[in-house]
Amino acid sequence: MISAITNTGKTMFSLYDKSINVDRFIEFLQKVIDSSEKKVYMIVDNLRVHHAKLVTAWVE
Repeated sequence: MISAITNTGKTMFSLYDKSINVDRFIEFLQKVIDSSEKKVYMIVDNLRVHHAKLVTAWVE
């Protein structure tokens, strides 16, 4: 499971049968961005997927 919560209490989550990989994380990030009308600030822990080269390139 991966989830996000806004400062207004709106939540979003996705459930996966397998572990989170780069593609799933980027897909989730895109869903969060698409659902927001404002800037998005993500606070993530140190999961390897969160700082993968493909994620960094996608963010840029």
